[in-house]
Amino acid sequence: MLPPSVNRLLGAPAPAARRSSSDADAWDVRLTALATLAQYDAVACVTDGADGPAAYNLASDPVTDPAIRAAVDEAARTAVTSQLRVSLRLADGRVASAALVTPLAPSDTFTGALVVLRVGRPFAAVDAYTAVGIAEIVSLELERGLAARSEATDRRDALVLYELARCALFIEDLDETLQAIAMLIARTLDHDAAQVWIRHADRSLRRHAAYPVDQSASPVLWENTHDALFGALHDRRLVRASSASVPWMPSNTKEVLVVPLRGEP
Repeated sequence: MLPPSVNRLLGAPAPAARRSSSDADAWDVRLTALATLAQYDAVACVTDGADGPAAYNLASDPVTDPAIRAAVDEAARTAVTSQLRVSLRLADGRVASAALVTPLAPSDTFTGALVVLRVGRPFAAVDAYTAVGIAEIVSLELERGLAARSEATDRRDALVLYELARCALFIEDLDETLQAIAMLIARTLDHDAAQVWIRHADRSLRRHAAYPVDQSASPVLWENTHDALFGALHDRRLVRASSASVPWMPSNTKEVLVVPLRGEP
């Protein structure tokens, strides 16, 4: 049995309770732990095609340094890990003097590199092997996060399609059904507003549903007076409209997507 003093020395400290409310919070914990284990003073992940994790102990984006930007591009092309001298201020006020840039593991959905920095001392060969291992961990977590978001999007879209089909199947009052569809689209797809317009025999477009309900805009538009709506109808394609050309949407609207509904020709 160990003496009491040794027991106290080796006893594991009770970790402080910490809860993650977002992906950014979770990445803060991961990168802090990885940087501590590898004895790095700062870590950043530069990605293209994925939402990169938050950097650890960095005051600014490291790729603003031309040398780091060039090393990141080189890592993407050649999958080579490189070390370089830098002068980059960290969040804790110190200035990093050495950087190690290693590519993330190959992926079909994103490319990128891991950038690690130290203050006052260079990296050794073993640090490159450690950085490669950490890059693999980061890559796996990015893949897992992308897969989870894709699955959530698929479930959400399936729910929307199911609800739209249910509305169409049990349609009794057209305007009431379209209002339910506009609310469903806005809420489920995280849009701020949704409207349904129908073209009538007199060549006018009439708004049959809006969420949120907007009484300020005219519910009737005439052909060739609004390019976005009629362009979508005539060309049978999605039209992206700026705030200046959408007076029929709420006044604080910044951008609108207009999608034609498919009907019988």
